[in-house]
Amino acid sequence: MDDEASVRGLIRRLLTSVGYDTRDVGSGQEALEVARSEQVDLVVTDVKMPGMNGIELSRTRLEENPDLTVLLVTAYADLNSAREAVTAGIYEYFTKPFDTSDMLNSIRRGLDHRKLAKKNEAYKDGLEQKAVERTSELKKA
Repeated sequence: MDDEASVRGLIRRLLTSVGYDTRDVGSGQEALEVARSEQVDLVVTDVKMPGMNGIELSRTRLEENPDLTVLLVTAYADLNSAREAVTAGIYEYFTKPFDTSDMLNSIRRGLDHRKLAKKNEAYKDGLEQKAVERTSELKKA
């Protein structure tokens, strides 16, 4: 999500060219509406947005979905926004103009990390369930 249609179009074309399904929105509020009504694995957002800025959007989405991969893009990089991005849990921070291959690599790493985290969580849940079952069996014996 970016307030500039040309940047949104570039990112959309980049992601669809490698097989990702995308949604293109121009504000933080629109992004929240889409993310709350559809399965979203990745958010690419600009810092400067009308209404809700990209860091606020990221914080809200990460509170609702901590496993989400969020990339932040900005033409106005500064230490404070970078610090806020890290604190908010944003996966990667890009300055405009950005290298598209770097962005794709970062997206792949972020989504792979997300998949691995979900697998680990499922494995942990399975182990916990087996421990509960085994404890129950031992108590009966």
